[in-house]
Order: sequence, then C-alpha cells, then structure tokens
Amino acid sequence: MKTRFFLCIAIIGLLMVTFTSCNNSGKGFKLTGTLQGINEGKIILKSTENMDTPADTVDIINGKFEFTGVVTEPSTYFLMLEGKPQMISLYVENSEITITGSADSLNKAKIVGSQTQDDYINYQQKQKELSEKFKLEELQKEMYPKPGQDTLSTERKAEIDAIYEKFSQESDNLTMNFIKENPKSYFSVVLIGRMTYGMGASEIEKYVNLLDPKIAALPSVKKMLENLTQMKQTEVGVDAFIKDAHNLSYAVDNSYGGKKHLDVVYLSILSNNNICALKENGTVCIIDQKGASVREFKTDLKAASSSMAIDKSDNIYVLGTLMGKVKIKSRGRSVEVDKAVGVECAV
Repeated sequence: MKTRFFLCIAIIGLLMVTFTSCNNSGKGFKLTGTLQGINEGKIILKSTENMDTPADTVDIINGKFEFTGVVTEPSTYFLMLEGKPQMISLYVENSEITITGSADSLNKAKIVGSQTQDDYINYQQKQKELSEKFKLEELQKEMYPKPGQDTLSTERKAEIDAIYEKFSQESDNLTMNFIKENPKSYFSVVLIGRMTYGMGASEIEKYVNLLDPKIAALPSVKKMLENLTQMKQTEVGVDAFIKDAHNLSYAVDNSYGGKKHLDVVYLSILSNNNICALKENGTVCIIDQKGASVREFKTDLKAASSSMAIDKSDNIYVLGTLMGKVKIKSRGRSVEVDKAVGVECAV
C-alpha cells in the first residue's frame, strides 16, 4: 500500500479557513436549524480543521437557531448542543443551509443547502455500497473473532487478504471516477488530498489537473500548486543516486552461503565488495563474498537504526530516527502521540 502520511497532513492543513461570527454582513453563509425535543439552550458551531478558530455560540429559541458568517472556501465544522454529547459534522460554505432533526439524535439531522455536503454524502453512499458488495463487515468479524470462536486458517486469511486488496483497488477507482465526474466539486479537492498521499510531484499534478479551473483558483488549491512547484525543484529521483553506477546487472545466486544472516533491514557494499548489513537490533555485520561473517559491531545510537550509507573511504554511516512524545490537539483536547523528532547518525 502507498504511504501517504506527510502530504495528506500538509494538504489538510492548507484547507483551513477563516470563520467570522454572527455579526458579519455581506455575502456569506446562513445556517438555520429546527430541532425537536428542545425549546431553549445554546448550540455551538466549531471548525474541525482549525482548532484555534474560536467557536461560535448562539441561543436556541423555540427549537430554532441561526448562524451567519463567511468562509473563504468550504470547510468542515461540527455542530453540538452545549452541555450534551450529541454532535454532527457538516461542510459549511457560503450559501443558505438548513438543518432539521431531533436534539436527541443530532448526528442524524438532515442538512440541505451545502453542495459540498451533498457531494460528500453521495460519495460516502457509493463507498458504503462497495463495502456491502465485498461484505466487509462479515469479513471483519472473521478476521477478528471473539474469544472462544475459531481462529482463521492460513488459507482463509490469504483469501480475505485478497478480497481486501480487490476492494482497495475498486475503492481507488471509485474515488478517481468521482473526481473525474465532479471536477467542479470542492469535495474532489478533499479526495485528491487523500489519493495523492505520499506521491511525487508529477503524480500529484495529474490529479490536480483534473479539477475545473474555477476550483483550481481557490486559495487552498493555489497553495497546493505552489507546493508542487517547490517539490519539483527539490525532489531527487533514483537516477540521481545511481548516476555514477555502471554495468548494472542482477541475478539470484542460490549457492550463496549468507542465507543464515537474518533480520537484515538494510544492505550496502564496501570497496572490497564485502557486504555491509544492518540488522533490526542495530548490529552492523560485515559479510564476505562467500557469505561468511568478517566482523560484527553495534553502534551506540539511542535511536532505532533504520538505514546506512558508505562513502568512498568505507566509512559507514548508520542512521536512526529519534521518536518522542508530542502533544497535539484533536477534537478540542490535547493528546500525546509518538512522532519523529530528530535523526541520529553514527560513523
């Protein structure tokens, strides 16, 4: 599977918008609601993309409420009743939006007037139908049986893995088709952010070029294109690493005696053609051309060793990623997560 972490976070950050409170005038949004089961109280509208943006709170009078404001482009917000756990997430854009539902089941309220919200619901329905086609809920129960239930056989697990792979392919095709069929939809911008997670600049550009020019003029997409320009200038292809290599060829030597060397995560080669292997535990093992160990040593890196490089003088550079606890804000609260905080190198 493709790793898509860094770029997705960057693009989601770019989609943050400014929000102004109920006293704004001019072109913007008007969000009105009618809720059953509550006559008075307070209701809160809060950005989910920029937690630093202050929440807006208005009074509920006879079960009705109204928010007005301006967003620079569509953005996700959550709506919740003060002092109660019920909430609903929705896309807010500069239009007239109405919400009708019950205070006891706010998450099931009906939202009308936001085209981005309609596109989101349409896409989610297609994904739901695809999940039902592949019976993912039943497969999930098979993969993770309750205590006392029979565990999966190796053969059945392989079958389920193949089904999930097929589902993943069809899900990606569904997403691509949605973007192609809805080039003017802001939700297509959101999907591109997900699809291009970890891709190179040229691949990302192909997706961005599917968007209608009017959508491409949005601030977030403009910023995305600026980042693409920077990526093109800084990306280094594989050719740059092997530009000095020559007469490259590959073959499997079944007679090689180095099969006993296990848990190897990285390989390099010394000037005398001996192999330098980095193991999972950080041990560096020098192996001759017949597979015999010449020397082993372990670095004093505090970080988990992950890669290495060898220069022309046969100096061995062992690299490791330093992890640390970092506090982030999620849904209005601070949580600690493991995150890369630095790189350590031993020579």
